[in-house]
Amino acid sequence: MLCAALVNTSVNWLFFSASIFWYTLCQFNTNVEIEFLPVYKPSEEERANPKLYARNVRQLMAAKLDVPVTDHTYDDCKLMEVALQHNLPIEIGLIEFNKINQKLGLNLETVRELMSKYLEIARDSEDGRITLHKFAQYLHLPVTAVLEEVFSLYDRSGTGVIDFREYIIGLSLVSQPSNTEETIQSAFKMFDPEGTGHITLERLGKIMYSAFGMDALQIRQLFRDVDVDGLGFITYDQFSAHAQKKPEYAKLFHVYQTLHSAREKVQQADEAERRLEYGLDPPQLGLTRSPDVELRERRDGAAAAEEFETAVAGDLRSLTPTAGAKVKVA
Repeated sequence: MLCAALVNTSVNWLFFSASIFWYTLCQFNTNVEIEFLPVYKPSEEERANPKLYARNVRQLMAAKLDVPVTDHTYDDCKLMEVALQHNLPIEIGLIEFNKINQKLGLNLETVRELMSKYLEIARDSEDGRITLHKFAQYLHLPVTAVLEEVFSLYDRSGTGVIDFREYIIGLSLVSQPSNTEETIQSAFKMFDPEGTGHITLERLGKIMYSAFGMDALQIRQLFRDVDVDGLGFITYDQFSAHAQKKPEYAKLFHVYQTLHSAREKVQQADEAERRLEYGLDPPQLGLTRSPDVELRERRDGAAAAEEFETAVAGDLRSLTPTAGAKVKVA
């Protein structure tokens, strides 16, 4: 195969535009430098695998041009155009769609839908990326340790912001796996322990305040978002629909339960330490003192009781009239 590398071109191509041909014609001349590379002869392995052959040829050309190799395709260009339409930096659409498609099984239409959700969160952002504040705002939550933990799972690069590629991967590998029907049912039961089939504003508020520190305004906004039919309570169907719309909540509850379980273990460890301090039998759950401690406390308690009784008796004697004294009655 004969390879040619084009360098020093002066054409500023908007390759995602339909008017590419006219941009080319607008120039009086186009300067192109062509370097012919040696003929690349495929190996037996490359003959059996055309994709491997193409990748190796591309790698050779990139090395000669001293440029990096990426897996960007024409579909990335379409996503760049969507970003441009929303006045966002075009690089937001550069997600290496081919890799996303192969590893996550997402087609272009699905990625377009996810971009619409992403743009909903990242709107008004200067660089088109999602900050922790924007993430919290989207979920109507205050910034807490639980939210920061989930945000860090999305922020794979650790830059403090989430780009579109990280958002897609986070939804696919972090939130969606947690957002099962079993998880949704378990979460609903947490809000509806009596099994009434619906969630009241009061019950939602208690759990969300306890778990995530939400204030009254955030709780009312969340309640209105879920109760789309204006019933005054949340049904399971509404709850499930909202969970599907915002699968981040499933991961939030999973992280909360994990942290809550960890706190319980710490509390149990502290309780065990206190039991050992007081000489308790480890299997016992009560706070019975060891014999020597209990005896000492009994002695101290008896002395205090005797002192109290003496003081009370003195007070009573001072209030008791002596013989012959006159008592005025009001």
